[in-house]
Amino acid sequence: MTRQDELVSLDVLCDLLKVSKSYIYKLTSKNMIPCYKVGGLKFKLSEVQKWLEKNKMKTYVPRSVDHLLK
Repeated sequence: MTRQDELVSLDVLCDLLKVSKSYIYKLTSKNMIPCYKVGGLKFKLSEVQKWLEKNKMKTYVPRSVDHLLK
């Protein structure tokens, strides 16, 4: 079993993603993040990685900031 296939706890996921438990609870209650309910919430890292990639936000990075200085 690879690290990506490993189930991790809510605490571990929060540490990895640098988010609060309440935020993860909110996502799980709305079925927005894949999880397993086995002795508490568990998350498969490979599924979380796919979820992150699918839900990433597009950002705009201007080529130049000159227009902001005018």
